[in-house]
Amino acid sequence: MTGVKVLCDAQEAESVLARWLRDALDGLLPPAMGLDVEWVPRSDRPALLQLSTPSGQCALLRLCQFGEDEVPSLAALLREPRVLKAGVGVVGDVARLRELPWLRDTVVAGVCELVPLASRVAGFTGAGLAALASHVLDRR
Repeated sequence: MTGVKVLCDAQEAESVLARWLRDALDGLLPPAMGLDVEWVPRSDRPALLQLSTPSGQCALLRLCQFGEDEVPSLAALLREPRVLKAGVGVVGDVARLRELPWLRDTVVAGVCELVPLASRVAGFTGAGLAALASHVLDRR
């Protein structure tokens, strides 16, 4: 899979994430992913999970359409300490994901908040992904 893939059911998401996890652990993909979660206002349940790989693959999981269907590879990916899950506000995003009944007991490992890291490494003093990208990458 290259580019952006919108995944509207758990079975398709399982297929993609199982491959990504296997490829990351086998060294075929860099063992890092960008993670971001969106949710409907006034709702505790996450609606959309965005995952991206350093090789340019992006998956948009429409969790709001999955119903109660589980994605075991997502739980495995979140638990896997050898695969870095990085983002801005990623700790809160992971907490939102754990509000899904089938992820409630998942112990998440390998999470990296980018803003504190950028503060230490690159002197970043702003907030948010757009400001971070501008400061570190000189891109909008």
